[in-house]
Amino acid sequence: MKFKLSAQLISYLAGIFLGISIYILYKLIPRDSTKFIKENFETTQQSNSSSGDTENTGNTANDSNSSNASNASNASNASNASNVSNASNTSNVSNVSNTSNVSNVSNTSNVSNVSNTSNVSDVSDVSDNSSEPELTKLTQNNSQGNATIPELPAYDENFMVLTTFNQGEKITNNEMKWYDNNIDIDSILKTDYNKGVYFTLSNTTSLADDKIIPLAKGANIQNVSLSGPAALYFANNTKDTFNISEFTIIFMIKLVSLSGNSTLFEILCNTSVTDKYDDPVYIPQAISMNVIRKSPNMVNIDIIFGSHKYTINDIDINVLVNDTIHLISLSYNSTNLFVIIDSNLYTFDLVVRENITLGPLPMVINKNGELNAVMYAFAYYKKALSTVEVTSFQQYVHFNLSGITDTIKAAEEYKKMLQEARDNEKKNNNKLKNVSKLLDKCVVTKTEEEPMIDKREYHQKLHEPIPRIIAPVPSKM
Repeated sequence: MKFKLSAQLISYLAGIFLGISIYILYKLIPRDSTKFIKENFETTQQSNSSSGDTENTGNTANDSNSSNASNASNASNASNASNVSNASNTSNVSNVSNTSNVSNVSNTSNVSNVSNTSNVSDVSDVSDNSSEPELTKLTQNNSQGNATIPELPAYDENFMVLTTFNQGEKITNNEMKWYDNNIDIDSILKTDYNKGVYFTLSNTTSLADDKIIPLAKGANIQNVSLSGPAALYFANNTKDTFNISEFTIIFMIKLVSLSGNSTLFEILCNTSVTDKYDDPVYIPQAISMNVIRKSPNMVNIDIIFGSHKYTINDIDINVLVNDTIHLISLSYNSTNLFVIIDSNLYTFDLVVRENITLGPLPMVINKNGELNAVMYAFAYYKKALSTVEVTSFQQYVHFNLSGITDTIKAAEEYKKMLQEARDNEKKNNNKLKNVSKLLDKCVVTKTEEEPMIDKREYHQKLHEPIPRIIAPVPSKM
């Protein structure tokens, strides 16, 4: 009876854990962010862009003759117009009207300002509306006992990933280091050269609680700059050329406040040399993302890639500064730049395809500690991830921060224990049946009867006084 009761108790606890995990997940991920895009970056609609020395006009308007915008309506055909006309929403492009009236191209300090946010799309709107949302599928799987734990997407292409999982166990303030999530800290020798193992902290950091996700912990990086491995280790070719052909950088971060110009990350590249009129011209190159407080209510995001600047204009500050853990990513696929901010996808055509090589200076996150933010995760891939993979990374982080992953693992463990208990019960019942059958076959044989003992005689003998033993007296001499 005790055995059966424990099995029922384990089953009851497993059901409670599964129910809690489903409820937390349902409340955790917004509905809009669970509609995953079904297309790759390479199939995203591209807009026409001019060269680095020419004026960039029509920055977010789609060409009416483009094959990728066949479903667009009411688009103006004005070419060479300084302002962008309003375009109606299409199946692949939305929110275009929010990025009109973009500034012109200008060359300043050998850096071209290409303020074109072409092909601005809503990631959640690009997904197939007829398909079932991933959250609904996951909920149904959990209700059927088939819990799915997200894994790190494109694991083989991941170079580094920093997280605050498990109460920030990979952050060591004593060493002033934030280790890679997939690294066993005890196996690292202090004399090993940093080839993608950790980022060094300029100051100690503390873990901050999240208001939306009770169990989530983030690293407060205000006045904390992170200095990583030498940039050349982030290159696609780390043997001789150290060039960049494709990459994806992802942040899961909460912006507490914005003021002035803050650099989210920066990779200083080697200086390029061009010959003009037999005179060498040295052009500095970098890969960075800057968050600029343009006005009390508006924010611009500048992306420096090579020697050119690409700008996302006029983002409402309330979209970025709130209690939400934001997804911010930058990808490059040798042809285009892609920026994802939560559910919005921005596509840039390169003004000039430059040969960008990386040098010995380290990659820096939150340069000079100017950004008041809480960071939950960072990842660098030597691959241009699709938007599906980027949002999969977001789901992977949410699951681990919320404790849902641990809950599902515990539920699976209880389920395993319950099955083992049932199996053992079945085995024991079978053994009992076998023993019962053997007992039924047993024949009791008669043996010689022992002589009967009179109970009275037995008790009399039992209570007879013990004779007194008289010690011998030694004889007198």
